[in-house]
Amino acid sequence: MPAHLSIYVEIITEQIEEEGRFDVSICVNQIIRKYLAKDYLKNSSTVFLNLLPNDETGSMMVQQRILKLLNEDETHQVNMIIKDDSPPPDRTGAEPRAREKAKNYLILVTFPTEIVENIKKLQKHETWNHEAKFIVVVTERFADQFEMEVVVSGTFKLFFDYSILNVFVLIQNLDRDNLIQTFIWYPYDGNSCSNILSYNNLETIDECETFNATDYEEGKNFELRQLIPELPSRLPHKFHGCPMVITTNIWEPFVYGSREDVEDGIEIKLIRTISEKLDMKSIFKVIDDAKAFAFITEDEDTGFYADLIRRKVDVMIGGLYDNDVSRKLLSTTIPYLGDEMTWCVRKSELAPNWMNIFIIFDVMMWIYVWLTILLATIFMYNFVRIENRRNENIFWSFVITLCLGFGICAHYEPRRGFLRFFIACMLFFGLNFAAAYQSFLLSVLTTPRYDHQVATIHEAIHGHYKFTGAENLKARFNELSDDSAIFLQSHYKSCYDMDRCLLDIKSDGKLAFAISRAHAMNAKVPVSDQEIFCFEKAHNIFSFSVVMLFKKDHHLLPMVNTLIRRITESGFILKWQSDCESIKFQENLARHRNDDATVNRAINLDQLIGLYGLGAFGVSLATLAFGFEWIIYYLAHKKKIKFVRFIEAKMFKV
Repeated sequence: MPAHLSIYVEIITEQIEEEGRFDVSICVNQIIRKYLAKDYLKNSSTVFLNLLPNDETGSMMVQQRILKLLNEDETHQVNMIIKDDSPPPDRTGAEPRAREKAKNYLILVTFPTEIVENIKKLQKHETWNHEAKFIVVVTERFADQFEMEVVVSGTFKLFFDYSILNVFVLIQNLDRDNLIQTFIWYPYDGNSCSNILSYNNLETIDECETFNATDYEEGKNFELRQLIPELPSRLPHKFHGCPMVITTNIWEPFVYGSREDVEDGIEIKLIRTISEKLDMKSIFKVIDDAKAFAFITEDEDTGFYADLIRRKVDVMIGGLYDNDVSRKLLSTTIPYLGDEMTWCVRKSELAPNWMNIFIIFDVMMWIYVWLTILLATIFMYNFVRIENRRNENIFWSFVITLCLGFGICAHYEPRRGFLRFFIACMLFFGLNFAAAYQSFLLSVLTTPRYDHQVATIHEAIHGHYKFTGAENLKARFNELSDDSAIFLQSHYKSCYDMDRCLLDIKSDGKLAFAISRAHAMNAKVPVSDQEIFCFEKAHNIFSFSVVMLFKKDHHLLPMVNTLIRRITESGFILKWQSDCESIKFQENLARHRNDDATVNRAINLDQLIGLYGLGAFGVSLATLAFGFEWIIYYLAHKKKIKFVRFIEAKMFKV
């Protein structure tokens, strides 16, 4: 079964006249067959990238001969497929294709700088594999030593910028045009830290010499010599103090610190542990909230991820999560923590205390109590009339019954036995009622009662709340189509100082703030969980896994993932999380202790208003009672209204 070798960019097959150069295509063919997978002709996926020069030169002729040798294999096992370098279209219902990753890349090029745009296109292809072997054949022969050094070292730098390490560069020797040399680069060899790249840092591992026509007659037309063995890995286990540049914003509990430097945090402990294990030096760069939570774009020059894409930094942390843009441009580590994006509002205030007396019992219990009091009043009125042989004041009977029912002292000395028995029953009722009342009153007073707590986005919308949060959350709401998302698309305001907006919740009872739950509960601002309320998990905006962000296919990513897995399995992440959460607890405890230590507290305006309000209520009630009694007296004695005189006799005379 023939293997399929894909050649990108059209191949020119017309013959070109021979130049006065040795035919090095034979050596190139032998080296290619050595470094490609041994069975690449049968079942390996190999991608050919043939970039022809604009003019008909010797470089074009070399490229033509190399392709001809590969295509004219004696066993005819190679089938070359010519196709463009654009990624295949995503067609719904299209016939499924094989998605095997490429194992080899063979690139024939005159000047390596021409590869850049093609690599970007290949990265979007479904067969892209940055860990494959990349064999770059530079077909141009350079006459200047400096120019050759720049081309070879620049080739490795170009591929390294795209996280490609397994690169072999084949180029003709400067002094002998019949000699092809194979170069490799170990980015961390010696004291190098991948940022120092020159011709002296490269190693020649193979060379192949092509002989002249005399040697052809003897049956020997080339000689392949191995100079040094290739090391098994281009990356060491230890990086001898090389810098690892980390960018982050201050985002508790993941990162504690200031705009000048970081101090502590879950991710700070994690990245420092990883740096220590890899023998690297951690260098932190702090960014502000305005940049960290701005709208995320795919701009590789000025966007949020620009420094990461352009290799100005190695890793980005700060309670981050994967999104649509990062999936296209970056790579992420395995997740090590979970967090949620939710809404936080001010906690509901204490309900008015004057209502506590009414909520001790439910409505039916109060109905039963007052029915009992009214029936007892009627009995008391009739019993006293029978005993004294005259009509008593029914209001006096009601007051006496109420006092007995509530267990309050009332002066009355009945002479008849049935009346004393009735009073004894009322006192027993009062004993039970007072005990129940005092018990329920104690529980009500010791258990604070709050107003209704807004706990869903729909309640907040109906309550005319203002909505704010990070600017990059707007894209999330634009993806949804439910009623609340449509409302938020037009009413959501961006916040560029997250801690200040979190602090605003304390003073604005109509503010809903979209924020990470972990940060809301651990932020180093004077806000505690007794002052803010974050919606339950069922009403989250979304949940996410916390990850680190690297440049696409970064060479350190596999090692970092291995260390994260070991650290997580050892339980250190949970321990660091507990330690960081205790920081907020200790701060709240110290703040409460400082508040309690203040013995002499000045009375506040609300307390002063309440004091005068209670006094004014008592005076007003007494004034109304006096006025009502005076009106009754005036109508009964001056106007001599019979009904009013009857009311006066029954309620105000003893």
